[in-house]
This record gives sequence, C-alpha cells and structure tokens, in this order.
Amino acid sequence: MRFFLVFVLALALLAPSTGWAQIKKETSEVTGTMRLVSTEMRSLVTDSYPGHASFRAAYEASNTDTTWTLSFYGFAEAATDMSAATQVRVQADGRPVSTQDVRSNTRSMDDSILEIKHATFTRSNFQRLATADRVAATIGSHQFELTKPLRKDLRLILERLPNRKGPSTASTEDSESNR
Repeated sequence: MRFFLVFVLALALLAPSTGWAQIKKETSEVTGTMRLVSTEMRSLVTDSYPGHASFRAAYEASNTDTTWTLSFYGFAEAATDMSAATQVRVQADGRPVSTQDVRSNTRSMDDSILEIKHATFTRSNFQRLATADRVAATIGSHQFELTKPLRKDLRLILERLPNRKGPSTASTEDSESNR
C-alpha cells in the first residue's frame, strides 16, 4: 500500500503541467492596473528554432487601455532573425489572425540570448486563439505551434472576464473592441 501511495504521489508531481494551467491576478497599488497572467511559461513546439521557445498569455486593464497579449520567448545561444522580426504572423485553424501591435526585446543572459515578442490582439482574436483546434505562429523564419492543452491559460483568462451582457452602445462597443 505504501508503494502505491508513493507511486501515485510521484506521478502527480511528475505529470506534465499542461493540465495544471493557472493564471494569477496582479493589481498595481500605484496605477490601479489589473493583470491576469499565466503563472508559468508554456512550451512552444518547433523544429525551426535553434533553442527553446515558450509563451505566456496576459490580459491587462488600466484606466486608459485594455490589452490581450501573447508573449513569445526564445532562448538561444546566439541571436536569430526572431530578434529583428517586426511581425508575428498567427493562424488559428489555418486562417490568419491579425495582431494589433508587436513589441520586441532582446537580452543577453550568461552565454545565451533571450528574444522576446509581445503581440497584442483584440478580445475576439484572443478568443479565437484560445478555442481553435490548431494555432501556429511565425516569427521571422521560425514557426511555432501553440498546442491546445497549453493554451488553457487563454481560456482561463477569458472565463474570468466574461463578455458584457445587455444592449450594445457606442461606448460599450468601443471599449469591447479594445479588450
């Protein structure tokens, strides 16, 4: 019996984190900005990137703006064309999904490079990415797959922020399009 309990505990601790997707809520005491963000980076599937690639999902709401973001992180020995890329091309179930904005950072870390792309989306496009069967991103010459189990964080964020109910007005349509 003891062996069985140890075995079950070991399986629970070693099980892949795909089913354990979690988000956390952060609120800035200074600005009042509220963020829902993945607690962990999620691995991207790639054959073309010469290092390890991950992503995180986030929603951020301030008094003036709302953003829905996927951040892509590439860890490589040397900079790749991901650093210089100005676009993140995303497809959901084979159809293009447009980004609103793409911001980039590149950092040196010990003997490697961290390449970062932050792509923002409308709420409806973020939702398409969350619920699609297949999602792929191309950054520079590198292609990445965001598997459905690892996109659970996107769905959890959307569950925490349900669409507003009631009649649409010009002001709610404008604010919804920014989400």
